Amino acid sequence: MATFKYQAINQNGQVIRGRIDANNRQDLERRVGRLGLSLISANEAGSRFGGLSLFQKSVTRDELAQFCFYVERLVNGGVPLLEGLSDVRDSVANPALRNIVGVIIQDIEQGSTMSQALKQHPKCFDEVFISLVEAGEQSGELDTVLRNIGENIKWQDEIIKKTKKSLRYPMFGLAVILLATWSLMTFVVPGMVRILKSLGREELPFYTEWLIATSDFFAEQWYYAMGIAVGIYVITIVAMKTIPGADYFMDKMSIRVPIFGTVFEKLLMSRFANVFGLLYGAGVSVIDGLKIARGALGNKFVAKGLDGVIDRISNGTSLSDSFRESGLFPPLVLRMIRLGETTGGVDQAMLQIKGYYDRDANEAIDTAQGAIQPIIMLALAVLLCWVIVAVYGPLYDTLSKVG
Repeated sequence: MATFKYQAINQNGQVIRGRIDANNRQDLERRVGRLGLSLISANEAGSRFGGLSLFQKSVTRDELAQFCFYVERLVNGGVPLLEGLSDVRDSVANPALRNIVGVIIQDIEQGSTMSQALKQHPKCFDEVFISLVEAGEQSGELDTVLRNIGENIKWQDEIIKKTKKSLRYPMFGLAVILLATWSLMTFVVPGMVRILKSLGREELPFYTEWLIATSDFFAEQWYYAMGIAVGIYVITIVAMKTIPGADYFMDKMSIRVPIFGTVFEKLLMSRFANVFGLLYGAGVSVIDGLKIARGALGNKFVAKGLDGVIDRISNGTSLSDSFRESGLFPPLVLRMIRLGETTGGVDQAMLQIKGYYDRDANEAIDTAQGAIQPIIMLALAVLLCWVIVAVYGPLYDTLSKVG
């Protein structure tokens, strides 16, 4: 299936331009006709990714959430699915989403289920989204599932905001330290060094010599540092894609790094509990739910631990014992899982676990920010003390000898 750029006329004589997926020219004319348009001209678009052109506006998470809420309200109100999707298509402002919904409508009209139609757009609808819709179709509770998906997307936005919040302050602090270092080494230190040399001071303490060398480096060879930083970044990216186990090692280090590793780990566990709880509650089997939730994490180290959980459950071990042997969860969480398993409310237990990790993540973010602040202040203090001692110490000695 290719993506076509087309021009068409609607019933009011207005020229409409857009993009749409079709198998060939005849299929394109049929699909455009079902949109109530008369095709004028069309040509195949360039590179495409999951039904979206390379230069086409992407679909945001907020737009996906609104899509779910709109369809859920219409279906819950008794509106047939195709009519509801048509109303959504005509009301959305994003042309990318409008075209995708148009293609979904046409696929459903040709006999596909909604989940099958969504699978044609993997860049827009991920595996969790599609699996939940499929489970909703099988259980007859599509409206409930769509509402849960919309709430899950909104929750994902909150997770991303928390992650950015956890990174914002240390990145700002690092920028302040680098800016202060560059300013001192480029503008302040050279002037002070000239004063020392003008006083005839030839022998300088080693720490002053180091300061002068550092200042010269920042003033004349800063591009080497920039090149080294870029080189390390490129080498890391290439190594993660080419060296077996490199991505696993980096994912492991991301949750073991001091201060912020705890934040990332709790956010990962919160996302896992939320996704698995939604899948289990929608009727997806335990094994399939764990596999989908594992893939949604994007962390190879945690995913390997969940692989062990899946293997143990497949061999007959209970859910709570499998999680306990993985070593990924603390005793309190394991007790929640065991209670949910006993009462038949595993999905509710997972939602409670999500809340537990959400609270822990917020506390960890506050703790990390509280810990990083004195580190930043200490680094700035050490830098200033180095400059003061390295410059004013020899300057004071020289002036005292002159006196």
